[in-house]
Amino acid sequence: MDLIANGFQIAFLAFAAQFLAMLLVKVFIWKFPGANAELELVTQTSACLVAIVILFGIAPVRRICMTLLRAPIPSGASSEFAFVLGMKATIPLAVIGGYAALSLLFGNPAWIVDWYPRYDIEEQWQRSFAPLEILRLVAISWIVGPVLEEIVFRGLMYRAFERQYGWIVATLLSSLAFGLSHFGRILTTFLGAILLTCVMRRMGSLRASMVVHGTYNCLVSWPILGAGILRMPDGTVTDVSTWWLHLVCLAFVAVALPIYLRLSRHDRTPVSAKP
Repeated sequence: MDLIANGFQIAFLAFAAQFLAMLLVKVFIWKFPGANAELELVTQTSACLVAIVILFGIAPVRRICMTLLRAPIPSGASSEFAFVLGMKATIPLAVIGGYAALSLLFGNPAWIVDWYPRYDIEEQWQRSFAPLEILRLVAISWIVGPVLEEIVFRGLMYRAFERQYGWIVATLLSSLAFGLSHFGRILTTFLGAILLTCVMRRMGSLRASMVVHGTYNCLVSWPILGAGILRMPDGTVTDVSTWWLHLVCLAFVAVALPIYLRLSRHDRTPVSAKP
């Protein structure tokens, strides 16, 4: 199969399945607010099953996917993994810091309050330990989802774009598609996808981006770091000190991500692992 033509079509089909599932989740949650966990589990499971059938149920496509997964993670990469995970965990805070900086700069601090996601803390904690939510988190968000998404976006879609337009454009286009598939967190996911592409290129392995992706999803889930990341900080919104952590993360990401992107200009993936 020609990766540029067929690989992109495969990636688009899997992307469309995920995007449709996301929309269905939003619509059903709006219509049936009392059944969030059940509907999320059903729709996300359906999207994963469709992607699995597309990627591994068709022999020529399965061969492409197995080729993408061929390159192992290099030894001695633990320190870089830790650095990348730290940077990825700061991206949500950096995005909030960007919104806070703009709201303060333009003299409309109430804007950040209106924009900031609102969560019922008690409800979130109860939901986190419900059996269906644990199943969704562990099976889909932490394991299956990252594997499938990395194959679709960093494996098939990125590689198709790279051969056609070069690695920088491919990184931006595949990351934008990844962001659009996570509607509501587009900017955060877009920046995180750039980082995942860099990890894949620097370590020469799609497995590396899968590990970072899955570990990050685990870390930012509500029972672990999610409660701290998603809570409105204590303090007066008009006070810069209220947002100090977010602004520090913004400065860090603004410097570290472009540097890491430049360090990733050499793709270390073995030729035998490129379809």
